[in-house]
Amino acid sequence: VVIMLKTVLVLATCSRAAGLALSTRAFAAETATTGELKERICSLSRDTNNGVRASAAAAEAIATAAECLEARNPTTTPATSHLLEGRWQLVYTTTRGGSAGELGPLVGEVYQDIDLGAGEYLNLLRLPLALTATLGAGWDVQADDQWTVNFHYIEFALAGFVLSRKPLGQSGTWRMTYLDDDFRLLRAQGNKPDAPFNLYALRRVPRS
Repeated sequence: VVIMLKTVLVLATCSRAAGLALSTRAFAAETATTGELKERICSLSRDTNNGVRASAAAAEAIATAAECLEARNPTTTPATSHLLEGRWQLVYTTTRGGSAGELGPLVGEVYQDIDLGAGEYLNLLRLPLALTATLGAGWDVQADDQWTVNFHYIEFALAGFVLSRKPLGQSGTWRMTYLDDDFRLLRAQGNKPDAPFNLYALRRVPRS
């Protein structure tokens, strides 16, 4: 019985993988509409915990869709665009750790809240058990599509009660590769010159 159950589980896993591979081949990203590309990224990112548990096939398909979407960026100066204002939920990223919503064994929801008037950016991580982490930052515009993001502090809270707040002195680079009224792509690099640029895909959500 145990062997039969293991066989069923293996077959089910292979079936899902084969289905993803087939759908990847069947989707022509180069000829898809902008809406189809955005939905492609969102649909492949579901159940991946912000990309943390994405399969190699899903990651490859998302990368292809993202590149096609970036080639159609309708916003020529995203670094100073009013479209940045508001709250954005992380859909997918190629990075790991806190920026992907990971805190120890937990993976939570990640939001970016951008207040252009205040020149403030908050990275909000919501975890189970009412635990939250907030990363506060500002930015300097370096080019039409690029920010240097300056991280000021990180704060941990439980049910709204602040547990700790630590000042930071780090920075990173954001290259904004796609921006419209409800979807963003950016490539972010840490403060080390040889650090890779990781992909982030975000969708607009209401401020709560």
